[in-house]
Amino acid sequence: MKKNAMQEQENRRVARKFMSFSFIYSMLFNRLSEAELEEYHKIMNFYDEGCIVNIEINLEQKGSFFVDYKMLCIFYEEIQKRIPEEYYCMTGPLVSHRIILFFSKEIGKEDVMGKLRNELRDIAEDIGQMLIDIGSFTVSIGIGSWRPIAEIGISYDEALRSVRYEPASMVSMIEDLGDYLPAVQEYDELKKKFLASIRVGEEISLIYLTQIMERISSLKLDGQKNLLLELLVLSVSEVYGVLDSEEDYIDFLGYAVELSAVKKEELHNWTYNKFLYVTKLLRQKKVDRRGYIIKNSLLYLENHYCEDISLKDAADEAGMTPQYFSTIFKQSMGRNFVEWLSEYRIKKAMEYLDEPGAVIKEVCFKVGYNDPNYFSRIFKKISGMTPKEYMSQKE
Repeated sequence: MKKNAMQEQENRRVARKFMSFSFIYSMLFNRLSEAELEEYHKIMNFYDEGCIVNIEINLEQKGSFFVDYKMLCIFYEEIQKRIPEEYYCMTGPLVSHRIILFFSKEIGKEDVMGKLRNELRDIAEDIGQMLIDIGSFTVSIGIGSWRPIAEIGISYDEALRSVRYEPASMVSMIEDLGDYLPAVQEYDELKKKFLASIRVGEEISLIYLTQIMERISSLKLDGQKNLLLELLVLSVSEVYGVLDSEEDYIDFLGYAVELSAVKKEELHNWTYNKFLYVTKLLRQKKVDRRGYIIKNSLLYLENHYCEDISLKDAADEAGMTPQYFSTIFKQSMGRNFVEWLSEYRIKKAMEYLDEPGAVIKEVCFKVGYNDPNYFSRIFKKISGMTPKEYMSQKE
């Protein structure tokens, strides 16, 4: 009986561990519905509010140490040992180099946020030191704000953001960031402007890049590198999406390996050199791709000129916004979309009118016009004569 009781207790422990994995993964990445959240609430009996703690560890130290499943189980057990009884803690799975914890507690009148934050910081530092002692690797911990369960995704985002900055200690809380938060918002805005300028090939993109480098200088070096590599990938994507051939291949993995060895004082030069190279490549690719797009667009128009097609239809076919398509069409063809389509339709109309027994009204419909009077005006504007006058001169 004693053996069975011990086995049952072990089964419950294992079940709770995997339920914790499932809950945290679902809550953060799938955003649980209220009904799903209520089911977990009944099963696991956690409290109605809490926060997320993000633990980031260096999974490889001196080129030889990796976390395996056995080590992860030790982490889970040791983490649980360090949680005070009044807290309910769920540990998520190891994703890449990150372990996510969900802390929950019943908040009483005697609990104030300052005291709560100090408790959480102490617990996190204890857990971090344990991980360092076990694996001899570096650990950074970020703690999001205390929130209702329905807003726990915000706490998660804050916990991720917290570890990007260079804290005075191993643990950083979202409240510690202070004046850095406006800088984060400025970075997001600058990134949008930078990518927009890359898309249209403006030289101002390097100015935006300089401003971005200034805004992210308060991040940890690894955080800066991650954002810059992301920016490099997004820059390529903004211009022409997926690369077309092996000749166009940009070795982002190689860049990542190279970037990992770059020192803080070398980061600016490395970044500018890479972006100058990539933007030059993208400008050339943009020219090549523009010719390809225009060629296919003309083929589309020649096959569909008899239909009621618009600038938006042609832009959708090319996978562009109407504004951008209109710009590159005029740059390439020397006339705007409507002018080119009108000239092509009138050219085809002349061919039809040259045929024996041609009827002007029928030709009007054949070349994509629904109004014979409008057709006649466009015909005269382009050819200098009306359709009837054109037919008369052929007699």
